[in-house]
Amino acid sequence: MVSNNREYRKQELESEISELLEVKHLIEGDIFQKYFALPLKKKIKESKNAYSCQNMYELKYNHGLYDGLSSFFSITAEIDNRIKFRNHELKHL
Repeated sequence: MVSNNREYRKQELESEISELLEVKHLIEGDIFQKYFALPLKKKIKESKNAYSCQNMYELKYNHGLYDGLSSFFSITAEIDNRIKFRNHELKHL
């Protein structure tokens, strides 16, 4: 029973690592960088700061936009850590 659970977890981890590696290669690829990452980074740089907003709606919009883009980049940056943790867990099964 324990062996079956261990084998199941091992297959699960291997599958997840494979998916994460595919995502990592996609994110690091030229097409993704050209059409997604660079324009989004440019959008972050162009976003207004709080002092240049004319009203509360504009401030809320810019804050939401910045938070969303920042969250996107923090998730993509976390892929390497997830791969490392899954590999570590797989080695210690």
